[in-house]
Amino acid sequence: MDTLELKKALQGKMLETVEEQLKSALERMDEALEAVQSETKSTAGDKHETGRAMAQLEQEKAGKIIQATKQNKNRVQSLPLEKMETVSLGAVVETNKGAFYISLAMGKVVLEGKTYFAVSPTAPIVQAMLGMKVGDEFVFNGMKQNIEKIF
Repeated sequence: MDTLELKKALQGKMLETVEEQLKSALERMDEALEAVQSETKSTAGDKHETGRAMAQLEQEKAGKIIQATKQNKNRVQSLPLEKMETVSLGAVVETNKGAFYISLAMGKVVLEGKTYFAVSPTAPIVQAMLGMKVGDEFVFNGMKQNIEKIF
């Protein structure tokens, strides 16, 4: 797999994860809406008001999660796919200690048996190597690492 295909595959895996998160948040919203509607039908006084308020809070939480997930989807879709020369947003960086996809903080992504860590540009390890090129060396958590590939 060439570097462009690899980046597209990483981006695709991340989009799958974001889509799953969005689906889950939408289901949570539906459940919260159903709870609000069923509480509206009840006439049990204070218990009714408490249940309704909790259902509305759950609905608000789900709404915030949906919004954040949609933003993440847009961020993933807008990641640059072209070859990079320096460590920056959208770069895949391979060091002698691991491989990193500078994108969003989404943890491990396994492709063709190799593990890549999807990390935010604000992650401490990324901050330690930001702007560096192939052959540069940096220290993170007391461990020296060499940048072997960037694409």
